[in-house]
Amino acid sequence: MQARTVIISGLVGLNAVLALPLISRNFHPASASAAPRAWAEYLTVPGNVAGGTDQVVLVVDMTHDELGAMNFDDTTHRLQVMNPIDLASIFRAADAMPPSSLRPPANPANVPPPAQPAPGAGRGG
Repeated sequence: MQARTVIISGLVGLNAVLALPLISRNFHPASASAAPRAWAEYLTVPGNVAGGTDQVVLVVDMTHDELGAMNFDDTTHRLQVMNPIDLASIFRAADAMPPSSLRPPANPANVPPPAQPAPGAGRGG
C-alpha cells in the first residue's frame, strides 16, 4: 500500500511540474512579434530577365499589393527569391504625377506622318 501511494504521489507531482510551462505560456503576456499576415490571393506569371537567359516567376500579391519574383539557379541548385516591392506606394506616386508626364510623346522620333492619298485617287475613275 505504501508503494502505491508513493507512485501516485510522484505521478501527481510530475503532472503538476509538466503543467506549469503549459499554463505559464498561455497566461504570460505575448512578447513583441510581427503579426501574422492574412491569407492572400496571388497571381503568378512566368517571365524572362532582360539581358539574361534565366526565367523567373513573378508573384503579385493581390491582397497586400506587393510584387515579388523567384527563379531557380541551375548552377547552385537553389531557389532565389526577390524581396517584395510595395506596389501601393508606386501607384500612389503615379497618381501624384501630372497626366502629361504619363503619356508618351506624340512623335518621339520626329517621323513624318504617312502620306495621304490625293483626293479622288483610287476611286476607279
